[in-house]
Amino acid sequence: MSRILFDAFESLGVGLPVLSNVTRSGSIRDRIIGLVVALAPLSLSRDKFRAFRNQRAGDFIEFAETQPANAFRRFQVRDTGDDQVVEVSNTDYDERRVTFRIAIAYPQTARTGADQALDRDDVMDDDFHTIDYSVGIYGRGNFSGTNDCTPLGLTKTVVHGNACDFLELEGTYIYRRSSS
Repeated sequence: MSRILFDAFESLGVGLPVLSNVTRSGSIRDRIIGLVVALAPLSLSRDKFRAFRNQRAGDFIEFAETQPANAFRRFQVRDTGDDQVVEVSNTDYDERRVTFRIAIAYPQTARTGADQALDRDDVMDDDFHTIDYSVGIYGRGNFSGTNDCTPLGLTKTVVHGNACDFLELEGTYIYRRSSS
């Protein structure tokens, strides 16, 4: 950076701009969980999103399938474990990508409406758009400081189980990790 630009920032009492902070994938995951819990769903708004506690083996699908009455809008966020080759490194930090899977349970009951499966599909679609806006590509402003990253957007898949349907979202996030 040129000395002139450095002096200009200094004369204004402003520090040099920081492109992004270093973070870790666990901080991003925890931020996603916090943001989803705080959301107000568009439909059935009294039924908030509730985070799964990840006890024992952390098998969210098994929990929801065996306890569907306790599973409505309960969700889990997990790293898919797909670790890519580092794209950028300057010995101070590495630029990394991490992909998280967000799974949300919807019991196969009439809780979402009289048309059951069709109403459940509508609720899942509303929830997808609400979550995508908060933690997907439009949610960039929600990630700064200790969880600074760039969300690249979410993809949506619906999986039909025996007792629950599952809205599965996958999102990739670019972040800087300290290499020291």
